[in-house]
Amino acid sequence: MLRAKTLLTSLIVSGALAVPAVSFAGGDQAFDAQQKAQTELSNAQSGYGGPLVGALKQSGKFTTFLKALDAADMTWVISKGGQHTVFAPTDEAFSKIPAKDMEALLKDKAKLQKVLSYHIAPNISYAWNERRDEVISLMGQPLKLQAKVGDASARVNSADMTINMGASNGVLYGINQVLWPQS
Repeated sequence: MLRAKTLLTSLIVSGALAVPAVSFAGGDQAFDAQQKAQTELSNAQSGYGGPLVGALKQSGKFTTFLKALDAADMTWVISKGGQHTVFAPTDEAFSKIPAKDMEALLKDKAKLQKVLSYHIAPNISYAWNERRDEVISLMGQPLKLQAKVGDASARVNSADMTINMGASNGVLYGINQVLWPQS
């Protein structure tokens, strides 16, 4: 079976929703040029000129993630310099966690920092021509990147990427579930 090398770029599906597109190693130049053009269009339409924390706020779909960053004293991580990729669970993703468990997580700062650090890949911002199978999270554990041939969908570990926004200091990918690091 062919092993796909992923390129996470954005493909506008509708005016409000962006989904990552994929490119594969060995693809022809015309396909790569088309992907670059789509990315530039998408960045113009879904990009955010400020830092990642502003992109999270602007979207309105990441209030729980922002609350968790504040509770863990980690907002600064994605507010300052560097180019980071943030795989942020949407509010809907967090709603899948029982309220009692979510409340306990928000109160356990050390565990919360570990979980949130697993959602951030430091010093990486996906350009249209980067191809990766995995990235290393801020906490040091790998995040597996996967693509499905032909349907322009992408995943990180077992989570689907549903939103893509560029920011001045990186890229935000909204995901449909919370990622849990290995113990």
